[in-house]
Amino acid sequence: QYKESTPGFRGGFGQLRNGNVAAHLTMGMAPMGLVQELAALKKIRLVDMDEAAVKHVVATYGPGLTATTIAPGTYGKNQVNKKPIRTIFINFGFSTSTHVSADTVYKVTKTLFDNLKEFYGTAKAAKNVTLAGACQGLSFPLHDGAKRYYKEVGAKGC
Repeated sequence: QYKESTPGFRGGFGQLRNGNVAAHLTMGMAPMGLVQELAALKKIRLVDMDEAAVKHVVATYGPGLTATTIAPGTYGKNQVNKKPIRTIFINFGFSTSTHVSADTVYKVTKTLFDNLKEFYGTAKAAKNVTLAGACQGLSFPLHDGAKRYYKEVGAKGC
């Protein structure tokens, strides 16, 4: 028998780390920093999701969600999974106000994609940002400045 606990995002990882709960449900973009911290301290197992359940959640609650897998070893030697696990990925995105000029958003978008290697050095999850995926699964309309940049470089689906 299980008792539900709702300690919040960071608190759930703390309770898992301290052995106060047996599991913690969270969503994010792999590799997640808090999961990395936990895996540095103890063995972890990521729970595989049923393929039909993944498809249902993405179809029902998307856009902004994508079916994906997390490979064994993503979180190091303490991740005990031997096979990739099916899960749901929350798409990474940048947002701004409609009050920001198209020229400013164009310049920021261009600067980001012109400097992806440097951006990738900021966090492992940053490598999920790609031009090929820039317009996939959007849950909000593109700003005119971003549209201009993506059209200029031929990004698909924009």
